[in-house]
This record gives sequence, structure tokens and C-alpha cells, in this order.
Amino acid sequence: MTETLHAPGLRLPMHEHEAANITIVLRGGFEERVERRSFSAQRGSVIVKPAGARHANAYGTSEVECITIEVPRSVQLGHISAPIFALLAERLQSTLDVEELVHRIIPPRPAAREEGPGVRGWLPTIEQLLREENVTSLTKLGAHVGRHPAHVAREFRAHYGCSIGEFVRACRIDRARDALLRTDRAIADIALDSGFYDQSHFTNVFRRLLGVTPDRYRMQRSSKTLPRRRS
Repeated sequence: MTETLHAPGLRLPMHEHEAANITIVLRGGFEERVERRSFSAQRGSVIVKPAGARHANAYGTSEVECITIEVPRSVQLGHISAPIFALLAERLQSTLDVEELVHRIIPPRPAAREEGPGVRGWLPTIEQLLREENVTSLTKLGAHVGRHPAHVAREFRAHYGCSIGEFVRACRIDRARDALLRTDRAIADIALDSGFYDQSHFTNVFRRLLGVTPDRYRMQRSSKTLPRRRS
């Protein structure tokens, strides 16, 4: 699985990939021509291409971010439910979300059950890494604690009651809330510094978690906080 960023106006000539792949568009949009067919892709689009499919891409006026999942030959592409990706694509916010989804749809062989006093003893390490945003890949998180990525995702959800991606977004919102209350900085700047793609992305996540927009939250709470400062 790879995350790609494509510059505005980029054009890729006809090419092909050895492996079948699934591409999920996280941000931006582009035109893709596969063989003789052309179509538009935008945030939330899911593109499934078999191995060897010749295609060309023309990217739009803004940066495009995608995640591409290469499907190994040992996995039949037809067994992967593309509609499941399409249904959840709008809620996929990062590589962590996509990795967890992939491992849930194509799970590894069952791992040996952990027993004894050290069960889940590695979870605080995972939590610290996520809070500090030192690691943004589920595969790297697993390597950090010597566990399979799918096992890390499953145990984290069981212990914390949310996915790893949801936990990271909640941490970002906490940092953004503090900035909203304690500074006069522009909301767009706070959004970018907190790890969101842009102000719109930040506002959507903020409203979904707290029930109000960032500017409304700032207005409602400003009279109850310390004097704001610029930073």
C-alpha cells in the first residue's frame, strides 16, 4: 500500500502496472482513461484495475492525494468487495484508516492468543506514538511493538473502543480546540497545523465530533477562557 501526492496539472501518459490494484482518492480529483474508457475521479472515488490495464491520468487544478493498494497474485481480486471500499471511502481520512480496512477485509492467518500479565502491555506504546504522531503507518506501528498490523488494529479497537484513525483525529481535534481558545490564529492555519488537509476537512471532522463548527465553538467558549494570545 502506498500513499501518493500528485501536483496540480500533472499528466501521466499511458502506462500499466504488473499487479492489480485498488486506488482510493482522499483529496482532489483527476480524469483517468483506461483503455478506451474515460471517467472522472474525485474524493471518495474507488478505482479497481486488473493487472496490465493500460491507463493515463490528467490531474486537476489542486494537489491530488490517493492511496493505492497493490493486490498480490495470491489474492483473487474478485474476492475483494470493491463496494465496501466505496461505501466507506468518504470516512477514510488517512493511510491508517485504509490499512486497517484492508486488514479487516483481507485478514491474516489467526495469530496465537496472548496470555499472561503482559497481555496488551504494548498498547501504551502505541498510544504514545499516536499522540505524538511519530508513526502514521499501521505497518510501522506493528513493527514497533513486534505485532502484526491487523493484531494491533484489532486489540487497539477492543481496548479503546475506536479505530486507530479515529483516535488520531480525536487527538488532533483536542490540539485544535486548545488553539481555538487560546490564540487568535486563523482557523485555516490551525487546521493545517493540526494535521488536516484544509479548513473544510477540519470543519467537517470538528462538527462531526463536537456538534458545532470551529468558529462557533470559539465564539461560544471565548468568554469562558483565558485571554487569547497569538503564537
